[in-house]
Amino acid sequence: MSDSTSPEPDARLRARNGPERSVRLHARNLTLAGLGRASWDSAASHPSALDYLLAALATDLVSGLGEESRRASLALDDVELRLEAFLEHPLVIAGVMGEEGSARLRSIRGSLYVVSSIGEAELQSLWQRVRERAPVLASLMPGVSIDITLKLVL
Repeated sequence: MSDSTSPEPDARLRARNGPERSVRLHARNLTLAGLGRASWDSAASHPSALDYLLAALATDLVSGLGEESRRASLALDDVELRLEAFLEHPLVIAGVMGEEGSARLRSIRGSLYVVSSIGEAELQSLWQRVRERAPVLASLMPGVSIDITLKLVL
């Protein structure tokens, strides 16, 4: 792990153009593929950049919740996170003639369902620690409205 003065990055990624307008992504020993900035095609062959952004946030939060529960010796039986992203002007990304405005992400909304026998107070405490230690969440929060509702399922 590096600190802010270290010359070593904490993560690395290479991206190259791939077949059929895809992008080949190489991180550590993993190779992934992406296609487009955002996609509304339910039959897309690869995730879009926006899909990967949501996937990064979901991975950050769900894995963080698992790590924090293990540290606290609390059992979580199941966890599911559902996220939705909203762009300021999606037609700008689509290249619609005459559309103006920002293509930025406006907000993310979601629900985090946790199946567990732990109490609501313990779960809220875990969730608070997850949010405090989540790098993707911390990076997005200054510019994106993020509202994720925690729901304990008994």
